Amino acid sequence: MRRERMPFAGMLEQLAPDESPAAFMVRQAGTRQGLARLFGRMTHPEVETLVHDLDFWARREQVPPASFSTCFIMAGRGFGKTWSGARWVIQKAREAKSIGALIGPTAADVRDTMIRGTSGILALSPPWFMPVYEPSKRRVTWPNGVYAICYSADKPDRLRGPNCGWAWGDEPASWKHEMAALDQLPMVLRIGTAAHPPQLLLTGTPRPLRKLEELLFADAEAKTLRPGVVLRTGSSLANRANLAPSAVATMRALMNTRWGQQEVLGRLLMDVPGAIFGSAKWGRVEADAHEYARGLDRRIVSVDPAPTSETGSDETGIVVQGVRSSPLVGTDGAPLKRVSGNRPANDVSASLKASLGRARRAPRVPMG
Repeated sequence: MRRERMPFAGMLEQLAPDESPAAFMVRQAGTRQGLARLFGRMTHPEVETLVHDLDFWARREQVPPASFSTCFIMAGRGFGKTWSGARWVIQKAREAKSIGALIGPTAADVRDTMIRGTSGILALSPPWFMPVYEPSKRRVTWPNGVYAICYSADKPDRLRGPNCGWAWGDEPASWKHEMAALDQLPMVLRIGTAAHPPQLLLTGTPRPLRKLEELLFADAEAKTLRPGVVLRTGSSLANRANLAPSAVATMRALMNTRWGQQEVLGRLLMDVPGAIFGSAKWGRVEADAHEYARGLDRRIVSVDPAPTSETGSDETGIVVQGVRSSPLVGTDGAPLKRVSGNRPANDVSASLKASLGRARRAPRVPMG
């Protein structure tokens, strides 16, 4: 039986980010009598259609835009990220244009969270568009013939061969093997046109990982997104109506801590606690490394060795830092110091001016 969806998606731009059409209409009705007048004349099939219309219940921040190549819904725990991903997948299945892919940290996560979870695909699908889940085939198939193949991020080599037009990846920051599955996805998403490119939806809690930075940002320091990339953020508290009061109280108590800003407020914290330079911008200088190093007053080479030589072990980190006197002097008459690192560059004069403009007194580093 085909049910016509109500046009609630068009209301979204009129709503606050944490508001749904359902909440908006309740607020407009004001009273139980107002709600009765608003919905009292609906027939039973219309009520059932409304109950299963995900656009009616979706907060604006949970709905990706129509056009994107990569959209990351990066939000706090309990925000409704899985709900958002499942809703989007059902929408893509309705469009019946191409097959899709579902990727989770493990096969169990795909099965128990993305498909069978309380906010998963099976729970959100209406009875008249209920898919069939076949674990042995790693496949979810909808009544119109569209299907999605299930993949585990801990086996990234399996992401070879499929020809997909869309994919939903859940909690990519938890994917093993340095998120190697994320590298495979561009080669999997091959169905689309210039006007309607393949689409990747990611849902998860933020973590300051280099691969995610490279995926999302053309300039991570300036938070400039790559073309075609959309970043949606949100707080756990936006979904407080559906959370236990005790959980909401705990979140409120933690939200001003660093951990709470990430896990509750959904903020991507780029600075690492204890880092020497934080997120300071670096001037870039192109020069021969050896000649440049000879002009430094101090040079420090730091080595963080890998614990093992096995496959998957962390790499050995080597950082060279130096400092030299600047032709500028501070208000106390003492020369300012210029800190240099081993980062590449492409513009000598511009970076030199920028570095001198940002010159600061260097901290004294004890020498052994």
